Amino acid sequence: MGFNISVVGATDSVNFDCSKFIDRNYYNFTTSYDMYGADSVLIKSGDFFNLDLTKLGVHLYMENEFENDQQKKDYFDECKIEIDAILPTIKRLRESIENEPGFLKKVIFSSKEDINQKEYFEGYTSSKGIIEDLSKIIESMLCLKEKGERSIYFLAG
Repeated sequence: MGFNISVVGATDSVNFDCSKFIDRNYYNFTTSYDMYGADSVLIKSGDFFNLDLTKLGVHLYMENEFENDQQKKDYFDECKIEIDAILPTIKRLRESIENEPGFLKKVIFSSKEDINQKEYFEGYTSSKGIIEDLSKIIESMLCLKEKGERSIYFLAG
C-alpha cells in the first residue's frame, strides 16, 4: 500500500502549476516514521546527517472524517508546515545524499525488521530517485512561496 505525496499551499488558493508528482517511494520513505518511530529509515537517515526529519513524516490525509469543524481545524493546523522552517532541512538532506548516495549502507539497524526496512530503501536512496523527489519538493515550495504561500501541507493521496 502506498500513496503519492503532493506539496500544496496551506491557503485556499489553487496553485496547480506548483504541483509536481512525487514518487510513491518517497511516501513510503517518510511514513516509515509512523511504523518504526526512532528506528525508522527516515529518522535514522536524519540522525546520520544530523538533521531533524520528523516534519517530513507529517502528511495531510483528505479522506479523514471529522466530528466537527474544530476537530478538522486542529488536524489541519497539526499538519501545516512553515516553508521557511522546513525548506533548509530538505535542501541539506538533498545535498547530503548527493554527496554520499550510499549512506544507508553505513546506517546501523539492530533488528531483522529494521534491516529489511534498510534493504528496501537502499536502492531508492542510492539511485537518485530520492534526489529527484526532494528536488521536486523544493521546486514546489519555492513556487508556492513565490505566489505568497508561507505554509504547506504534504498532501497524501
